[in-house]
Order: sequence, then C-alpha cells, then structure tokens
Amino acid sequence: MRLKFDDMSTLLKQHHDIISDITYVKSIAFDNQFYIAKQPKARSIKHCSHFCLVSIIELKSDELNEYLQERQHMINKFNNLLTKRLRADHNLSLDSFKLLRQLGEGGYGIVFLAYHTDTNEYVALKAIKKSTLVETNEQNTIISERQYAFALHHPNIVQLITSFKDNEYLYLVIEWLQGGDLYSLMSYQKLTELQAKFYSAQIVMALDYLHGCKVVFRDLKPENIVLTQRGYIKLIDLGLAKIIRGYSKTFCGTPHYIAPEVIMQRPYTVSPDYWTLGIIIHEMVTGDAPYDRTYRIDSNTNETESIEYEYDYRSKSTIENDTSDVIRPSSKHYNMYLRIINGCALMNLKHVTKNCALIIRGLLQYNIEQRLGCGIRGALDIIEHAWFDQINFWTLYQQKYIAPFIPIRKYIITDQYENETILRYTAKNQYENEFNEF
Repeated sequence: MRLKFDDMSTLLKQHHDIISDITYVKSIAFDNQFYIAKQPKARSIKHCSHFCLVSIIELKSDELNEYLQERQHMINKFNNLLTKRLRADHNLSLDSFKLLRQLGEGGYGIVFLAYHTDTNEYVALKAIKKSTLVETNEQNTIISERQYAFALHHPNIVQLITSFKDNEYLYLVIEWLQGGDLYSLMSYQKLTELQAKFYSAQIVMALDYLHGCKVVFRDLKPENIVLTQRGYIKLIDLGLAKIIRGYSKTFCGTPHYIAPEVIMQRPYTVSPDYWTLGIIIHEMVTGDAPYDRTYRIDSNTNETESIEYEYDYRSKSTIENDTSDVIRPSSKHYNMYLRIINGCALMNLKHVTKNCALIIRGLLQYNIEQRLGCGIRGALDIIEHAWFDQINFWTLYQQKYIAPFIPIRKYIITDQYENETILRYTAKNQYENEFNEF
C-alpha cells in the first residue's frame, strides 16, 4: 500500500539528511551596465542634432521589433505543438527516481526534488493524486497543464521534460530551478527599483507571450517565480493556467493576489495577471503587499475599522471552481477580499520614483478597461512605460544582462536512502478510464 503524501515529509527527513542553504551574491556590475548604456543616450539628446536623436529612437524601435518578431515566432510554435497528442512515458516509474525533499505544494499536487538515476539529473517531480482530481471533477486540469507545459517554450517559463503515471498518481517531470523563489529573495534582500525592473520586465515578457498564446496564468505570485542559476527568472506551476478564447468567470488564484473581478466572479481574460503584477512590483520595491492587512465592518455602524495589527498569513492557491473561499462572511479571507473589492489598499509609495508609483497604480486599476496591459495595445503599454526606459527588452530576452543576484545553493545529501523504498505501489489501477488520455 502506498504511503500518503502527508507522511512523506517526515519519512524523507528520516531517510535523507539534506542541508539546504541559498545565498544570493550581489552582482557588482549590475547597476553599471544600465548607467553606462544610459549616458551616451543622455549626451546625444542634449548635445547632438535632431538626426542623432531620431537614430537613437529608431535603434530602440528596431530592437523592440526584433523582440516582437521572436515573440510571434514562439506563439506560432506553441499553436503547432498544442495539437500534438501526448502520452505518458511508460518506461518511467517512481523506481526511476529518488525523492530527496519536498519543494512545494499547490492546489493540485506536491512537488519534490528528485534524482533521475538514468540521466544523472536533478528534476522537480510533481505528483498529483488521481482521486483528488476526480473528487473535484478536475481530471482534465492536469491533462491541460501537461499540454500547456509541453507546448510553451519561453526563456522565462519552466520547461516540462516528460510525464508518467502509476496506479494512484500522475506525475510531471519538470526542470529543476535551483535559485529559490522570488519570495525568498525578497525576504533575503530588499530590492532596489532597478533590480525590481529587471525581474518585472521578465514577468511582463512571460505574460505577454502567454497571453499571445491565449493562456492566462491566473496564479502569479512570488512563490511561482523562481530564479535560475544565472539569476534570471522563470514562471512555474501552470496548474491554474487556462486557454481563454472568450472569457472566464472562474474563481481561482491565491488570496493575496486575486483581482477584484475574480473575487466578484465577473468576466475576465488577461486582466487578473496584470493586477497581480502590480501587487508583486509593490512588494518588490516596498517590502509589503498592499492587501495583506485585513479590516472589519462594524455590524452596528456599518463603518469600516482598520485593524493594523491583524495579518493574514500567506496562503496556498485555491483549486479551480472551489467556491468555499468566495466572498462570504464565513470565508477565512473575507476581510481581505473586502479590502480588494473596496480598494482599501495600504500602499507605501512615498519612497519610490514617480514612474514606479504610476505603473503600480496603473496595474492596480479597479476598472479593467483602464488597467495597464488590458487595452488595445496589450503589454506594449507596459513595455513602453517610462518606468522601463532603462530596460532593453530584446537584450533582456536574450539574457545578455548581468543579473542583480546570483543564487548559490549547496546540498549535502547522504546515501541513507539508497536501499529504502519510501513509496509503494497500490495493486489496483485507480481511475484508469478517467485518465486514459494522460
């Protein structure tokens, strides 16, 4: 009988002595590469002729066009791969991997760091229990996630390697990103605006690509943004991502980052992703999320009372269509949802630049039509925003910048696990028909 995942963490600690330590080494040359590039531009504008200024503008425009052409090429590639029928790798099983430790837990499954013995590689292994998906009528969700992950190819989105299944679980084998998530980095070091621009611009490019593929991420948060060995970022966990060709009213996401239209179950397409981007930029430059603190409506006076001392802990993603957490007094996030839909944000923008405040307020517009990224020009309104003037998106896409921080992770893993079997197979193949297409 296979042991339940609730018991895995304890068992893994007993069988593996793993010491994990991430240190973020600051790159001395990071700031200079932007200021050096900026100085000739400033001199040209001030001292050169009108022709020189036009040349600079044209050069910047040409580089943006290079990025947009590459973007369209990758979108076309996605559309071609989306039609390819996938099948689980029957040559793989849990015996092909050694589970080392738990990396995270989402709405649909648990992710483990695993060692693939055949390829001598470390991977992220996402395990989803079949019964959980069937009980919530979401068996198609994992199939969609696998299809998206396979078809999506972008330097800022995690790559699926393969998939397999057994009698009780479905598995996605994903590239392991060793740099820790953005939340860990923000906890380790308060970011400057320039550093925040570096990460934000990559998020913008990833979202722009996803939206071009008609995919809405719907669970953007610092924990789902992970650093690579070179210090760049990738989005992970496509569990709530969905192709939306018309609109959706589905309630899903992570409470601290859910957009007001999602809470109120109003029609949306890409707008929730850009709302969340505004929250994340605010977190990066101030250290605080604007909707973390709750407030209470006095039942007698019907007036709002601010509760500055009450914090809502960072919570997990909801499962799609889970109505237990929608806005109602019994919801454990009720107060925070009220803050979001009533615009009661605690923004701390006194010490940021004017353009930084403008982009945050533009992304956190309650009215979707006025929200940055949601107009006719889409993400171009964000890419060409004054806050990103220092960023060359084509250079960033090609990853030619030196990253602001290089993550250093050290693992000491003993071999006590060599002759132990943590997981055991169930004899009966559960829900075989429901997951025949996996």
